[in-house]
Amino acid sequence: MLTLPIASFLSAVLSLLPLPHSWQARNVPVLSLATWLFVLNLCQGVNSIIWLSNYETEGTLWCDISTKLNIGAMSAIPASVFCISKYLELVSSQRASKLLPVSGWRSKFLDMFLCLCLPIVLMALHFVVQERRYDIIENIGCVPATFNAIPSILVVYLVPFLLIFGTFIYAAIAFHHFLRHRATFGTHIRCLDSTLTTASYFRLYVTSITFVGILVASTVLSLITMLSSPMHQRTHWSHVDLNLWSIMTYSVDDLPKATIRMLYALWWVVPTLGYLLSLFLSFGQENIALYQKALDLLRTKFTRRPLSEKEYVNHISIVYDLLIICSRIQFVSTTHRHSQTFNSRCQDRLVSRQHATIHANHRLSCVHAH
Repeated sequence: MLTLPIASFLSAVLSLLPLPHSWQARNVPVLSLATWLFVLNLCQGVNSIIWLSNYETEGTLWCDISTKLNIGAMSAIPASVFCISKYLELVSSQRASKLLPVSGWRSKFLDMFLCLCLPIVLMALHFVVQERRYDIIENIGCVPATFNAIPSILVVYLVPFLLIFGTFIYAAIAFHHFLRHRATFGTHIRCLDSTLTTASYFRLYVTSITFVGILVASTVLSLITMLSSPMHQRTHWSHVDLNLWSIMTYSVDDLPKATIRMLYALWWVVPTLGYLLSLFLSFGQENIALYQKALDLLRTKFTRRPLSEKEYVNHISIVYDLLIICSRIQFVSTTHRHSQTFNSRCQDRLVSRQHATIHANHRLSCVHAH
């Protein structure tokens, strides 16, 4: 089952590709969407490594964090898509020229509230309908444990369904605006937003429509899994807090095959969304230009750039001066060595002459003695 962590980590990396242009354009919904998909893919990849072919109770703090992030992402991703559709509808409308300059920052604050603050609120509310601390499933890892009751459906699934419904409405209105103004549509959106082109508009539109279709299917499947799975047996509401700190573990053989198939299908939704986000928003002309700038920066950072004529002359003069200094040092050292050799030879000759004189005087004295 190494396919699961590889798919998650690859999707996590690809989810980051739309970030440079989105940051430059201050596109809060796309930044939120890419960040949430990166975090979710990272969590799923780590889970699939830790609980590969096992379902032991370990990593309790990690599971507490990852399961709450999973609950938050159930509303954060639909909220990001909703904000994208809302923005596209506003840009394509005739009232955009009046509203965009006035409501720019107000719209960004609303986007940040829906994409960040609302998921945090729902993560806190999940404690109310939390059946257990979490569940551990073999090969998948820790998943949230939600009580099988109507209050759980309202807390966990109502907001995502409302956001998905609103996305459909805004997408339909945006398409209606495009049909009405298709002759001058490109000029219209360029006058309103310098970072938006017709191609990038339609990439965002296709992204929102594709994502909302997948989110509808995955949300319905998640609801069916909660209602029909033996992991979430229906009990009385008064028993909710009794097992709050308990942890249930399940092997693949403990669950019905239909439940396992649904769980794997839900698991693959997050990597698929990461791949689609990278496919739709990472290969536009504006993104490729930013990638090229980044590569040029790295090339100038780690490779030797060509020297200008002035720098070349300065470098040559420095090298020439160094060569002259080195040659003088070598000449002085050679001269000193030769002088030392000459002096030692003279001293040797002087000593040998003294020895010869002493020897001759000694022989002369011997002759006189005889």
